[in-house]
Amino acid sequence: MIKAVVALQILVKGVLLALAAASEASGQKNLVQSMILTIIVADTVVAVIGLAFAVQVKRVKGTLDLKKLSDLRG
Repeated sequence: MIKAVVALQILVKGVLLALAAASEASGQKNLVQSMILTIIVADTVVAVIGLAFAVQVKRVKGTLDLKKLSDLRG
């Protein structure tokens, strides 16, 4: 579960790099900088909530393995 949160963080950072590169090409640095800052804040909030959820799942279920957790449906 923690690997999934980290993978999403890396994915978002890659998108932010692409946005920064696109801002150089388009000349709209101020707009893109404000978008990037907003995305960083929102992404950080999502990561914190995801990690807090992982801690609670670990406490209740005793594991963070997504395959074992998906078997608990029902």
